[in-house]
Amino acid sequence: MTAIPPEQTCGTTGLRLVAARAETAFRVAKDRRGALNVQSNTIVGPLPYSADPVDRRGRFDTIGSTIYLADSRACAYAEVLIGFRKERAAIAKVAESIAWDADEYIAQVIADARANGVDVPWSITVDWQMDRSLYEVQLPGDGWWVKIDHVDTITALENLAPTVPGMTEQVKLLTSGAIESENRDLTTLLAQVIREQQLFDGSEPLGIYYQSKTLMGRCWAYWDRRADAGLAPSGNDLVHVGTSIIERRRLLSGNRRANAIYTVDSDEPANAYTAGIPLVPRALGQAASVSGRSASLPGTRHAG
Repeated sequence: MTAIPPEQTCGTTGLRLVAARAETAFRVAKDRRGALNVQSNTIVGPLPYSADPVDRRGRFDTIGSTIYLADSRACAYAEVLIGFRKERAAIAKVAESIAWDADEYIAQVIADARANGVDVPWSITVDWQMDRSLYEVQLPGDGWWVKIDHVDTITALENLAPTVPGMTEQVKLLTSGAIESENRDLTTLLAQVIREQQLFDGSEPLGIYYQSKTLMGRCWAYWDRRADAGLAPSGNDLVHVGTSIIERRRLLSGNRRANAIYTVDSDEPANAYTAGIPLVPRALGQAASVSGRSASLPGTRHAG
């Protein structure tokens, strides 16, 4: 029997393929949805003018269900913590707009939060932790992932992608920066193009294999075709293997990069699962007190 190569370029589509090997993956998700249930997406490419001005799509969402997973616990945490880092960056932008020094402004935000008995906006609160779990998932053991950060895939997409009004230059002059960008109009369009392809062996792509933008590891965007068709899972679908609660100790041990960016100051026990846990930029040399009360936080969705 001929061995399946770990990687090859599809002779039909030109896409770079990575063989599925039933790898173990991880994702942080809300408990009310569980390990493998996600909201279905209905739009790829440019959003209509009447849509929500905030683009809530994941990077490689297609029409239907896309489940994002990471190759390690650390990478899964790094992906979801991006939302908190964005909130901190937004605070710095506000400071710049009113001619304040960013560090001084953030220090003032911390002081105001203390005075009002709330956490800073970028804190990881008790509510955030209690609403979510870390899920361990086994990936399919048969089929192909498309490695999007490969020259063959970029070249193929320039030929496969349709011409879209206002996006012709973006689609026909692709770069690694473009496919890894925050431009959801472009990345969702490219993902849909890939999803619709038939590969050299007659199969359809499982999804996209890509580098985490945190550089903590690699991720998968899995398209749950059977769920979208209203069918029960097959023997080659994702399998929920285990669940872990999210607590401070796990955040620190499971995500060294997060620990390098943020520092935790608390008199609470190491397993302080019932208290808000503010994470403060280490560069500021500030420390925030732990409060059971918390300010409202921006939503975070997944890895992407």
